[in-house]
Amino acid sequence: MPKEYKHDCISVNKPACLNIYNLTGTLPFMRYGERLRAARTYAGLTQAELAAEIGGVCTQANISGLEKSLTANGSEFTAQFAHACGVDSLWLATGDGLMLNQQVSEPVQQVTQRMQTLSQREQYRVARMVEAYLEPAENEPDKTQDSLRSKQ
Repeated sequence: MPKEYKHDCISVNKPACLNIYNLTGTLPFMRYGERLRAARTYAGLTQAELAAEIGGVCTQANISGLEKSLTANGSEFTAQFAHACGVDSLWLATGDGLMLNQQVSEPVQQVTQRMQTLSQREQYRVARMVEAYLEPAENEPDKTQDSLRSKQ
C-alpha cells in the first residue's frame, strides 16, 4: 500500500538558471514542486508513472500535491525521484548546481544567458518554438542534420 506523504510548509528561494532544455538548473526562485515537475517532464514520465517508477511508495496524488505546492521544500522521496528522472539529487532537493551532471556546450550556455533576460512567459514561448522546431528533427534526424550543416 502506498505511503501517504505529508510535506512541511517551508518556503524556499534558490536562484539559479535554466535553459530551454532544462539542462543547467532552474528558473530564478524555482520552488521544489517546479523542479520536481521539470525533472519528471525531462524524464518523460507522468505523475502516476513516476510513482510506479519509485516502487509505489508514494501516490500520484502525493506527487501532484508536491508539484502544486507553493511551500513544500522537499520530500522524503527526493533521492528516489531524482534517480527515476535521471537528474541530480542535490539540484532537485535544493536547486543548487545543475539539473544534469554533464558539460554544457558554449551555444547552450549563450542561450541560457539570453533566456535569463526574458520573462517567464517569454521563456516558455521560446521553449515551445524550439520544441516545434525540433519535432521534425526527431522524425527525420538525417535530413535535419544535413540542413543544419549546410547552413554553417
